[in-house]
Amino acid sequence: MIKKTHIVFLSFLCAALGGCGSSRPLAEKENSPLTVVTATDLHYLSPELTDYGTGFMRMVGNGDGKLTQYAPEITDAFLEEVERLHPDALILSGDLSFNGEKTSHEKLAGKLFKLQEQGIPVLVLPGNHDILYPFAAQFEEETVTRTERVSGEEFRDIYGSLGYQDAAGKDEESLSFLYELSEWV
Repeated sequence: MIKKTHIVFLSFLCAALGGCGSSRPLAEKENSPLTVVTATDLHYLSPELTDYGTGFMRMVGNGDGKLTQYAPEITDAFLEEVERLHPDALILSGDLSFNGEKTSHEKLAGKLFKLQEQGIPVLVLPGNHDILYPFAAQFEEETVTRTERVSGEEFRDIYGSLGYQDAAGKDEESLSFLYELSEWV
């Protein structure tokens, strides 16, 4: 899940993601290695949205093998490891939330802001489960209830300081952006 990479690979990665841009300190030399941690498909479900009861466990049992019942613990362990590594950037490329629940986005963003406070740039991009996903739900005992989901604009507002505010360029429709990791990447 976690890899150290060098500038050559990062150049390819950033090109694949649509480029890069920022006001953070730049690498001093063109050949200075950068360390970037990437992850995708966290599918974070805020514990506030479930009691882990029968309705939730039925959904997990009928699911596609995601470890949704452990998402908070897995996410916390991952973010602790990122903090320990202190990379030049963390890129999360979509499906940040379980099914687009606004509460899940807000709680995850709070965790990511703490990394950013440690001087680790965090860059997020939405996936198909993050924006206006029709199955955003909360679980209580047997009951599965639809819950508030987010629009593209709300996604950008929640995660604004995680790449969007410092972006060198933005695509408002896809929420893709350009972010400068260094003078050369």
